[in-house]
Amino acid sequence: MRILFFVLLLFSFESYANDIQSCYEKKVTAYIQSCMEVLAQDENKKYNDEYDKFIKSIRSEDLANYSDFIESIANSKLFWDKYIASECRAEGLLNIKDSPAYHIAYSECLVKAYRIRVMFYKKYPF
Repeated sequence: MRILFFVLLLFSFESYANDIQSCYEKKVTAYIQSCMEVLAQDENKKYNDEYDKFIKSIRSEDLANYSDFIESIANSKLFWDKYIASECRAEGLLNIKDSPAYHIAYSECLVKAYRIRVMFYKKYPF
């Protein structure tokens, strides 16, 4: 069972790397930028959908401190969203501000971060 899970996980990471790589295979920089921005938007939607699914999976009967827990999770999402936007902005700023390279790096950073956070919600012990 663990081997099957590992193989599936390996394929999913390979798939993630392939879609990012497929953006870099575009011939024109503007296409790379556009591809990365679309990927970032798609991953953002998946991230928010997974968060909503996570919140809906928590039942008040399961937690004595349900309201406090939900409030804390909502706050952590808010802070994480702000943190990752700043973190990716910093990564983008290793390039000239507002250049295609900036936007590509920013979007790629968001894609990777959203995917990590989706896994966090999927593996949360509920």
